[in-house]
Amino acid sequence: MKLTVTVNLNVRVGKPSVNAPCFQYIAQGSTIEVDGNLYPGDKYEGIDTWYRDDAGNYYWSGGFKDINTQIQNEIPIISPIIFEKYIEENIKDRTLINNVNYNDLLNIDSQIKNSDGINTIIGILDHYINENLPFKNHIIHSNNKTINNPPTSHGCAMAGLIAGNSGIFGVAKSSTILELPIYNLDGHQDDNMIIEALDYFSNHYSRDLIILNISQSLSKVNDTKFRSLASKENLIIVSSAGTDSELLKDELQFPSSLLNVISVGSISTSFYESNLNPNFNENLDIIMPDFDYLTFTKEVGEFDYFGKDSSACAIVSGIIALIVSKIKSTDILVVKKELQCLLVPYSSGSQILNTLNPINPKL
Repeated sequence: MKLTVTVNLNVRVGKPSVNAPCFQYIAQGSTIEVDGNLYPGDKYEGIDTWYRDDAGNYYWSGGFKDINTQIQNEIPIISPIIFEKYIEENIKDRTLINNVNYNDLLNIDSQIKNSDGINTIIGILDHYINENLPFKNHIIHSNNKTINNPPTSHGCAMAGLIAGNSGIFGVAKSSTILELPIYNLDGHQDDNMIIEALDYFSNHYSRDLIILNISQSLSKVNDTKFRSLASKENLIIVSSAGTDSELLKDELQFPSSLLNVISVGSISTSFYESNLNPNFNENLDIIMPDFDYLTFTKEVGEFDYFGKDSSACAIVSGIIALIVSKIKSTDILVVKKELQCLLVPYSSGSQILNTLNPINPKL
């Protein structure tokens, strides 16, 4: 069993006692392997059980957190059911009965939540966004919109999860969405539109700290341009990496496979329960529980569910906007360090990855 040390912890030799010989200690935050059994021993701070490793050393059990138990407690696998029940109580026939506020539900520090993402810009490479959505004042629409190219629900849904501010309140409800459409009239990704969107983005937003949300895989035709973008000092790229078994592949979907891109995947309850210690792709940065989020559609006044890695990616982009707004820093390394502080370890065999429960389980 792998354990995380929560305090500087003495290594007791030979017996589970505070009086046993001690020649070293384990630093807080370290992980060690023990045999998984609890042994009776000296009581310390009300706890009289100890762990033992294969060398016969003993460790007071009050100084540990079991990584697997930690995940089950902080990222409860039951929470999708709780979450879905909560959402169902607030909608009837695709019409909202009560507001749904994803910022309020976030399971992160309140000081970060309360920043609301004000003065941040999140570019969304996606479908066109309806110009008449309730939060239209928080959307910068493309200047090169194809004539009669209608919006689709996916782009509206992702924008709403981030910046919705009426009925559905997004994670960063005071942020601004920059629409960067990349789909043509036939509903297919258009390589020329991707290049055009990236050029527009680079030419008009070269000085601001921008978060670029990519909630789908993209063509590798633009590999070179994305590599150049990912190295920019004012840009944080957040990209969906796949769901469940897609996260086990040798290469994540593009552009999540690139360095300097924050790759976000999602895992479902069924995958979690049926796959013990799966070997995830080493480039995967964040694993999120797969929730079905209620959000906007292309039809004003109608709402629907969107889940998987697309929604997980949008939620993470919104959280990064909250961080940027709270710390008021344009230093990407500082922003990423703050994000790291919100993440908790996800143990999968010998792998220690990062995860984040976006929904407070105490609904």
